[in-house]
Parts: sequence; structure tokens; C-alpha cells
Amino acid sequence: MIDTLIDAPERYVDTSYNMIFSITDEQRERLWIQGARRRFAEMRPKIAMLETLAVRQGVDAIATLDDLAPLLFKASTYNSYPLSWLEKGDFGRLTRWLDKLTVVDLSHVNMAGVELIEEWFAALAKQTDLIVCYSTTTSGKMTFLPRTVAEWQLYWRGGQWRLEPFGEERAHYRPLVPGVDKVPIFFPGPKGGNRPFNINLAIYEDVYGEGLVKAPSAYMDADLMSLAGRIQEASKRGEEGMLAINPRLLARKDEIAQIKIDGPAQYAAWVDTLINAHRGQRVWVLGTMGSVHALARQLLAGGTTGAFTQDSLISVGSGFPDGVEPENWQEEVYSAFGIPARNMNIDFGMGEMMSVATRCPHRHYHLPPTTIPYILDVDTDEVRPRSGSQTGRFAFFDLLASTYWGGFVSGDQVTLNWNPCACGRTGAYLSNEIGKIPEDGEKIGCAGSAQAHDDATEFLLENS
Repeated sequence: MIDTLIDAPERYVDTSYNMIFSITDEQRERLWIQGARRRFAEMRPKIAMLETLAVRQGVDAIATLDDLAPLLFKASTYNSYPLSWLEKGDFGRLTRWLDKLTVVDLSHVNMAGVELIEEWFAALAKQTDLIVCYSTTTSGKMTFLPRTVAEWQLYWRGGQWRLEPFGEERAHYRPLVPGVDKVPIFFPGPKGGNRPFNINLAIYEDVYGEGLVKAPSAYMDADLMSLAGRIQEASKRGEEGMLAINPRLLARKDEIAQIKIDGPAQYAAWVDTLINAHRGQRVWVLGTMGSVHALARQLLAGGTTGAFTQDSLISVGSGFPDGVEPENWQEEVYSAFGIPARNMNIDFGMGEMMSVATRCPHRHYHLPPTTIPYILDVDTDEVRPRSGSQTGRFAFFDLLASTYWGGFVSGDQVTLNWNPCACGRTGAYLSNEIGKIPEDGEKIGCAGSAQAHDDATEFLLENS
């Protein structure tokens, strides 16, 4: 099995969950080091940013896992373009910048007539195999991550795979069968768009049936998200009148206000559909801890309990806005929805990860062996030992990324444990307490020289 995963790590979704989380430390170490060597050898000649960073860091080969650490991209790598390119609609230069971050050849892509982010996404999807996803910042600048259709399909399959039971946990889980099950997904956010969860929802409908995803609003528009951030940032500085905004986008400025006006009514209608049209049915509720708990409390306040069948599913992303899990929040969710604890998955992940870490009954997040975890010292970026319990900045290398470099340094502070977990899963796991590291400038860099990363980022802008 390990030899298969070394050659094709994506095959983990074809292997049972129990088997994947039962591999030995020796097997995992072999998968990590040989898998990392293979990815580095494959991608260095094809990804210009990686080649530049490897030269600046003096890394020619991966002999140990620590050799990989200086090559982990810092968080700013995927938004290292000037904001003016978005403001002026210079998507030709933005495409040449993105070309240095993927093995997919973008040199032939025609950006004639493309003025908006959504048009850029559409042009790339039409002319290449890429579906670019994004995340936003308060400044309106966006982080763009290039993934192929095949990688998104694997991303989605991994989300289904993680629902499999481990040992006696969730032993009564009934998997969804394409062509047979028509289970509606209720998601408390926009349905469409190029955020990772939007892309996941689209694939779900492709596989199980159109119209199965129920959401309060239809689409999360990237241009409006960027405009909202830029307006907010300019307002803080008293510079609203100095914004450089494409006239076509400026003409849509009022849509932001309208979205806010329409939001409460759309959400109320969505809740009404959830309860009155689907009570007593099998459903799948997706969201963050906070959004799903808020929905549960709303149902309980209205007198609704046991709303759905016990084979329904709940999947939530870790974390509440204030970083604190309210006491008994899970019990309130179980009571409102009527879904037993065994059918709720709690996951830790981020858009840059191709797979997530699922929380076990002991409140530990278990990373699949296709993710190589690192803990970096918050002040020095030195790699912490792979033993005991280590607290610091979370970084990782994702063996599942096959067309972009899978090494990332996050802004999360975590505790990674290398000691066995009582649940029986093998491998390192994250403690439940996960927080954000305050903005710290250059200290956000990955292991190794911060200057080397700055030099490599400058390279992205040269001749773009």
C-alpha cells in the first residue's frame, strides 16, 4: 500500500479509512520522504517560483524532511501581485504572475476583453484545466490558488472519504450512493462562486443531482468581495475618493448594499425551507461550528427538535469567531436536528489543504498521512522536533498537490502531538486549541531566510 501511495498519493481515497489510519510510523516516514523527493524532482523544473526559491535557499535535493522546510511557501506568496493589477483590470500581467506558480502552461491564454476577476476565472476555466479559487483580505487583495479540475475532484472525493467510520466510531454510517441517494445539502452561505466550499458544492450536484444544494443566496461574487474590502480599507484612511476602480465594477457598488438588505429575508426563507419542506427527511448540514450552532439555537428557540432522520449528516469546520467553543453547543445541535453524535464530523483545514484533519472523540484533529506537518517556532521559524508535544506555527507539505507546490506556512498557532492518541488512529494529531498568530510582518515567513522569500516573491513580479 505504501509503495502505491508513494507513486500515486491520490489513491488514498481508494483505501479504507481504517487502513490509512493504521499505518506504522516507519511506513509513514517512508511515504513522506520519498513522496516529498518525488514532488520536488517533478515540480522544480516546472514551477518558476519553486526553482527560484530552491536556488536562493540552496536546496538541491530532499535528503531529510527538514530539507523541505525552507521551501514551504509563506502565506503571502499567492497574493504577491500589486493590488493595482486588480484595480486596473490588468489580467494579462496577473496571468503571467500565476503562470509562475503552476505546472499548467498559461502562456497561450488570451485575456483580451477581460476586465473583472470573475471574467478572469471564466477565461482560465475555458482555456485551461484550471479552476482558480480565492480567499479575501480586509484590504480587498485576494489570494489566488491554481488547481486543476482533477485536483478539485480529488479534493471532493477526500471529503466523502473522511466520512467513513473508524473502528466502532460511526459504525452505523450509511454512505451516499450516486444515482441512488438524493440527499439535500443545507449550507448557510452563498451557493456558487470560486471559494473552495462553493466548488465542492458544485461537484456534489454534478455527482448526486442538480438542485440538491440549498443555500440562502445564489453566488459569492469575487469582484464584489474585492470591492467591499477596498472600500472598507479606504474608509479607514479617509481615502474613499481616491480609489482606482474599474467603471464596470463601480457601477455595481450598490449591489453590496442590496446584498446586505436582502440577506435577512433570504436567510429566513432558507430556514423555512429547511424545516417545513424537509422535516423528517435525510439531509446533510454543512457550515462552520458557529453557523451550525446558531441555526440549531434558532430552531430550538422556535420549538423545533429532532428535525431530521438519524442517518442525516452534519459536517462543520472548526472554530467559533471568538475562538471559544460554548459549553454544550454540540448537544444543542444534536437536539435541534435529531442527528446523533456519530454522524457529525468536525474538521480542521484551510483552502490550501487538499484534505482536512477530522476530530476524534478525544477532541484531537488527525491529519491524513498524505499531509506532512511541521511546527515552526513563532519567533525564529526554526523547525520544532518531531517528538512529544510541540506548540508553534502550523506549516505543512501536501503530497496531494500535483500541479502546484504543496508547501505552505499558515497563520495558525497549534499544538502538534506525536504521542499515540487513545482513539487508536496512528500518526501525529493537533490538539483542539487552535488560534491565530497576530500579524508579525516578516516573522510570518517559512523556515529559513526571510530575505530569500522576499527575493523569490520579487521574482514573481519581474517580466509579468
